[in-house]
Amino acid sequence: MKHDMSKSIADELVKKIEAYDTKVSSKRVGHITSLGDGVVRVSGLPQVAYLEKVRFSSGVVGFAISLEEDSVGVIVLGEYLALK
Repeated sequence: MKHDMSKSIADELVKKIEAYDTKVSSKRVGHITSLGDGVVRVSGLPQVAYLEKVRFSSGVVGFAISLEEDSVGVIVLGEYLALK
């Protein structure tokens, strides 16, 4: 009886491991410090690269153009006035 219970537990574990979704996603979150004329200053993105695509929570996209130690300048390709 003990062997049967161990086997059923092992079978359940194997099923769960095989069904486990291994997709990994990564996102970095920054904060808008200022915006004007289609350019947004964002803090909290120290690893962003020049011309790296930046997606805002509203779905608007931009590209990093000015990389400074404490902030990044992003040219916004879309409606920048709705960004917060």
